[in-house]
Amino acid sequence: MTDNTVYARVAGSQFGMHQRGEIIEVDESTLSKHPNTLEKVDQAATEAPATDDDDSEDAGGEDGLTVDDIDPHPADLKVSQLEERLENVTDVEMLETILEAEKTAEDRTTAKDAVKARLNELEG
Repeated sequence: MTDNTVYARVAGSQFGMHQRGEIIEVDESTLSKHPNTLEKVDQAATEAPATDDDDSEDAGGEDGLTVDDIDPHPADLKVSQLEERLENVTDVEMLETILEAEKTAEDRTTAKDAVKARLNELEG
């Protein structure tokens, strides 16, 4: 762990390939860019054993994702930034939620096309 690296718990439904409840190492600047998705934890929290009460298995979102689960919101990004972030999204439900968020906010054709293209890549 470098001086700029901290431990964070994924508080949103997904962060890249990491699921809710997972504790990961991230750069402090990444933590500050994703306040709704990542929450800082101390090192002691990373050493706690998993219990049967751990809900990380439910990260698939039985309740379904909402626009509020997306951090950052697509409207907060330029299309080029959104396209770059989409490369790391592997959850079809998350992509569909991003598409819905874009439709209800900025409704940019190029952004919607980028999300649809990523969906097509994943769905084959």
